[in-house]
Amino acid sequence: MSAQSIKELVTFAECVSFCGMATTATDHQMGILQAVKGSCERAIRAELLSGIIQSQYTEYLPKMANPADMRDQIRSYLSPYHIADSGTILQLSELPVRSIVSVCTDRSGRSGQNPLGFPVTDDLVLGTDYYLDVEFDGFSSTGQLVRINWAWNAEVGSIKVVYVAGYTDRELRGDVEDYRLDASDIRLGTLLTIQANWAVVNAISGNSGLDPIAMSQGGRINSERLGDYSIGYGYPQATDAKGVIDNPFIPPRASGYLSRFKRINGWVM
Repeated sequence: MSAQSIKELVTFAECVSFCGMATTATDHQMGILQAVKGSCERAIRAELLSGIIQSQYTEYLPKMANPADMRDQIRSYLSPYHIADSGTILQLSELPVRSIVSVCTDRSGRSGQNPLGFPVTDDLVLGTDYYLDVEFDGFSSTGQLVRINWAWNAEVGSIKVVYVAGYTDRELRGDVEDYRLDASDIRLGTLLTIQANWAVVNAISGNSGLDPIAMSQGGRINSERLGDYSIGYGYPQATDAKGVIDNPFIPPRASGYLSRFKRINGWVM
């Protein structure tokens, strides 16, 4: 799956302000915060199984399952992978889906590696050949394409889908008229996560005498469960600053803000 370059969830200036860093902060402290910011944003994307920021994606489906990929583990009920309900439903990877640019089927497409594959003349027509399952115009939390009066190709890489998914900058800032599009809790959860991890790392590396665990916004979540789905987390020792940066934790308060954006079996909660 290809997409446009990944953008930051929050700015460095916002992190500096949110963490309450004084103007006298050293270059070393700023460097720590920059490293923590990057690792925490990656952790948030991994937690939500999403690129989050609105981008255009090109995806070749169906594809073979990768047992090391969490997306594949939680979608193992789809057979063949990404196709369900007798072959009429095609599951896209990135959520929420905002619009479909094009869908093309070609049994010899070979995931876009056949130079003659996926001719424009084979593009399907939205609303006639398939439709996107939506909650309201311009928003699909399921990311499912439903084939009309037909079934999707079962050959690996025989369906090319170009689509737009994720949230706009205004939506992530809560600057929207429609409350359903307010995704500002993602930014707040990200800032809280950065703040908690920076506090721990700064306390360790600065030898300030502060208790790094006490500064982690109420402790760490060791495991979570929702119905039959559960996940456990392994955390580095609190005395290892590099370990915290390499494996950042999401504190409970931040996890609460992020909870409604988490995905179970391909759906946004």
